[in-house]
Amino acid sequence: MTQPSKPPLAAKLRAAFAGERDTGTLEALRSAGRAAYDELMAAEQVREDQVVDQVTPWAATQAVSSQLLAAWNGFVLQTLGEALLDADYAADKATVGFVPEVTHGQAYVWLSEVPEWIARARQARADPGYDLTADIDLPLRLPAWVVVESLPAEHVTAMMSAAPALRARVDAALYALERTNVTEEQTQAVNWLKKLASQAAAAADYAGALHSAGRDANLSGTTETNFKRALETWFYVGQLAAMPRLLASRPWEASAQTGTGTDTAGSITGALQTATAMVESATKLGANPTMDISIKVDKETIELHIHSCKVPANDRRALLAVYARVLNTHPIESPFDGGRTQLEATGTFGTYRVKIWTLLEGKDRPK
Repeated sequence: MTQPSKPPLAAKLRAAFAGERDTGTLEALRSAGRAAYDELMAAEQVREDQVVDQVTPWAATQAVSSQLLAAWNGFVLQTLGEALLDADYAADKATVGFVPEVTHGQAYVWLSEVPEWIARARQARADPGYDLTADIDLPLRLPAWVVVESLPAEHVTAMMSAAPALRARVDAALYALERTNVTEEQTQAVNWLKKLASQAAAAADYAGALHSAGRDANLSGTTETNFKRALETWFYVGQLAAMPRLLASRPWEASAQTGTGTDTAGSITGALQTATAMVESATKLGANPTMDISIKVDKETIELHIHSCKVPANDRRALLAVYARVLNTHPIESPFDGGRTQLEATGTFGTYRVKIWTLLEGKDRPK
């Protein structure tokens, strides 16, 4: 669904009353970015040709792997941006051509980066010596999520609609990688990527089930977090499947600071190392390093409790906001006992599920 070239006056008035923004710029980016689908098709044809010629992805030229990776990134960002616009248009047909401020901001973050990836994919096609890693430190994280107190329901709908396309492409890329691996290290790499992909699929399935059961304010944060986790993981895995030489550094054994896994992933030691990396990340973003925090870990989860004793509520709120930024999520409040509220940020860091929380007394909560 696309916006009309000239939205009727009634739509403009409704949008103005609701504080929505015109999507003219976004639609122009969407239109130009559709070339990303052509680049993806071209890249997938290259992948198929390699199979026919019995050239493994591990032995692909720098230009070919650069083309595959650039095409993948452009496809993901274009798909997410379009899904966000279409979800909003479908939800409110009376204001097609206008979206809320948060939706405009998020769609712009994604769509504005697509042209650069299209250009890189084309350069890789044209220049046999092109190497994307000479310009960019890969793999990349999905561009940041716009942080707001509560996302519109349409954002979750958009994530759910985009998920099947990303999932299918990742599965196909991993299949191509798996059937050509020849060494023990390559087998380890494929198995690790398959594990990440399966975690993403599980998170998306869980979020989809919650979403289909109806929008519940108490579960919306969980639904959003799981969809975000799935999309971010697929984006990451797709890059490594496109350019498997990035796996030569054995990222499943990398430092916890990379956020991509550790040699102690799934262990208490690994969780403690990752928690340390999180604290360091938050400090770099301006958090108070002297704040009283306790850490609880197991083989899959990390829990950071910000103690309320002698720590002003505003300082704890500020720290939660920083951790929400680190986790690409947003703090949510839920009822606790004695009239108190639990403020928490949940997400993933490396291979671990993370929860950071603190308690607010009634007097600490916003009026």
